[in-house]
This record gives sequence, C-alpha cells and structure tokens, in this order.
Amino acid sequence: MHQPYASRSPNHTAPLRPSLSPTAKASAATKRPWRKLLYIKQDYPDNYVDESFLENLQKNVNFQSYDYGTLIQESTVITNHVSSVLVFVAVFIQLYHGRLDPHVLVSVGTLATAGGVMVWEWLLAAPHDSMIGMTHLHTDTSTAATMAPTTKPCGSAATAAIHAPRLHHPSLVKTAAVFFLTLLGLSPILRTLTQDISSDSIWAMSVCLFLINILFHDYRTNLSHNIEFPGSVALNTAVFACVLLASRLSTNLHAFGFMSFALEWFALFPILRRNLK
Repeated sequence: MHQPYASRSPNHTAPLRPSLSPTAKASAATKRPWRKLLYIKQDYPDNYVDESFLENLQKNVNFQSYDYGTLIQESTVITNHVSSVLVFVAVFIQLYHGRLDPHVLVSVGTLATAGGVMVWEWLLAAPHDSMIGMTHLHTDTSTAATMAPTTKPCGSAATAAIHAPRLHHPSLVKTAAVFFLTLLGLSPILRTLTQDISSDSIWAMSVCLFLINILFHDYRTNLSHNIEFPGSVALNTAVFACVLLASRLSTNLHAFGFMSFALEWFALFPILRRNLK
C-alpha cells in the first residue's frame, strides 16, 4: 500500500541556503563603505543606518551644573537693580506730591556721593596694598638669602610701579562743582522740555523706558569699566525717563534735585555696587 506521507528520518536536515555566486561575492567585496553624505548616490537603501552613524554624537558638551546657593547669589544682581529702579520711582512720587524737600534730596545725594567716592578709593587701594606687602616680603626674603644690597633698588622700583593711581580730590571737587552748576542752569530747560506732553503719555513712556533700562542693564559682575552698548542704552533710557518725569515737577529746584539724584543713582551707583559685589 502506498503511503502518501513518508516519515522523516531522524537524521534528516533542512536543505542549506544556496551560497553566493562568485560574482555576488565580488560585488559585495567591492561595495563602497557608507558615508554620511546625502547628496551622493550610494549602494545602500534610504533607511540604512550604519554602525558609525552615531560615533560623533556628543551629549551635554557645554553643560555646567549650578548649585542652589550660586543661583541665588547671582540672581541678586537682577533683584538689586530692579529694587533700585523702584526706589527711584518712590523718590519721584515723594517729590511729585510735595512730601520730600529738594534741599534734603540734594544734601543726601551729595553726602552719599562723597561717601561712595571714599569707598571707591578704598576698594582701588586695598588690592594694591596687599600686593605691595607681598613685594616687600619677597624683597626681604631675597635680601636675606643673597645678602646683597643690590636687591633693594629692585624692590623699591617694583613697589613704586604697583602703587595705584589715587584720585585727585581738588580736581574731583572742581569737576563736581562745574557739573552741579551746569545742571542747575539747565534745570529750567529740562523741566519745560516736555511740559506740553500730557501726563498720561509721560507715565506710559517712563514705564517703557524703565523696562528697557532693566532689560539692557549690564548685569555682569566683572570689573570692566569700558563703555559698551547694553550699558549705554540702559543709562540713556534712564536719563530720558528722568527728563520726562522732571517736567511734571513744580519748581526748577525740584527738577535740579531730581536730575542730580538720577545721575548719581543710575550712572555712579551701579559702578560702586558692582565693585562691592
């Protein structure tokens, strides 16, 4: 009887795949390596991903971690400037409503500026004094080691070279006097410069200018004294806002006190505050 299905022997194996022909082997061997170039026709499908595709992948190259304390310390630069703008607006409100005497404002501003100049001079002299002390120590050590008197002139020359340039107080007082007299003479012009503009427009433009001042203020903590674009924009917008607000004051003395305080607050105080930090 014929059996339709013959049973497979236990040693039966599946047929092997046909081996590549010599021509196919030659074509595979001569296949050009894949290149990461889209404008070149290559012998690979469009969805082909080579093993070297991600070999140049870089993760978090410019990553810099910050701790919470450092972030809080750096953010104080922004909060300090915003607070200073709010304090200035509060001073204007007191002048505008007649609750602040302009004589008091000018006196306090002058005394604060003089104190700031003394602190500024002390800040300039402190690093140089420490360097001078280190130079004296180095000179004495060299003299004791070599027992040669020729090292003393070198030490004195180095000490003289390290001395910081001191502020000339007579010329500084003269410059401040000329500045205050010029500002006092220009106070009537500054007060009437935008007097014809409505108060609503003055308030709106002042708010916009103070916002620009906050945005473009130089918040860096280095000791660079160069005039740069962001700092100049911030100072000019603040001064323009002060000129607009000065037109709302009642007398020329109010305008003089307000403008002198504005220049001290926005031009001189940020420099001192940056060095104190």
